[in-house]
Amino acid sequence: MELALQEAWKYQGLTLPNPAVGALLLGEHGEILSIAAHQRAGSPHAEVLALQEGYARLSGNADILALHDSSQIHDYLLAHSQGIFRHCTLYVTLEPCNHYGQTPPCSELLARLKPKSVIIGKRDPNPKASGGIDRLKEAGIAVHTGIKEEACHKLLLPFERLQKQGYFRFFKWAQRLNGTLSPGIISSSSSRAHVHALRDRIDLLVISGKTARADNPWLDARLIEGRAPDVLILTRSPERFPRSLRLFSVPHRRVRVSSNLEALLDYRCVMAEGGAELFETLFDSMDAFLSYIAPSLERGEVSLASRVPLSLLHSHPIEEDLVAWYAKGRL
Repeated sequence: MELALQEAWKYQGLTLPNPAVGALLLGEHGEILSIAAHQRAGSPHAEVLALQEGYARLSGNADILALHDSSQIHDYLLAHSQGIFRHCTLYVTLEPCNHYGQTPPCSELLARLKPKSVIIGKRDPNPKASGGIDRLKEAGIAVHTGIKEEACHKLLLPFERLQKQGYFRFFKWAQRLNGTLSPGIISSSSSRAHVHALRDRIDLLVISGKTARADNPWLDARLIEGRAPDVLILTRSPERFPRSLRLFSVPHRRVRVSSNLEALLDYRCVMAEGGAELFETLFDSMDAFLSYIAPSLERGEVSLASRVPLSLLHSHPIEEDLVAWYAKGRL
């Protein structure tokens, strides 16, 4: 389950508005056949990807790996599996979905493939998708729940906030190992591409007028050829803010300049990027915090995280950097 969690956290924020989910498939003798994670809303779920790779390894036939549509993978597995998973155990961080959404229900697929057992970290908090546990048990599959449940619960923070309050907001910053935030580029190219992938998934990006003027950024998702989110620029004097900055010229998005946060109410998935001043302004409005920590030392503005109590949810490496997710207060 820990391996499934680690894989899922790599895609935290990238699956919005879906939850991040990880899965691992074990063979008859306890060997790891596959580790997978849901990567993007509308794409195959973690269980399907784990079964896809597991089938290729067990059968020796890699044809299934050419499929990327969830329904096609479902159909292929149902047509060709012939009991190949009957001695397998599937670990998954979240209860398999039990409804037709953008993809077919994972519970129905598992019920028909009949692995020996399914180990589940946490029940699905979404009533529309829950019921997978009961469906698996009805099919005669051994089901165990509550494995590393607290860790699986932390993974669901963005999704649960979306479910309960209708929005999820997080603050992102980059810092060096000694906590400095400036000057110049701090994080690796892989970390910057990851930020662009997050921009592609959010609805609104918030930045301070001070940063916009100083850096004149594009604030798009060009490194992954993704979609540029709408932008909210916070400044004390909106009427005097220059509209000649590059971010205003990015097509297919709306840029707002305001002295207040009313625009946040119009968006579900919101990311803020900035320094200490914006961090303090937005702290009470944020649900989570994301930092990219580079292994370098240089003088500059002091770190944000030392200013308020934050609890680490998870950290993992990207290239030479460390990516860390935090929640408010003490967990």
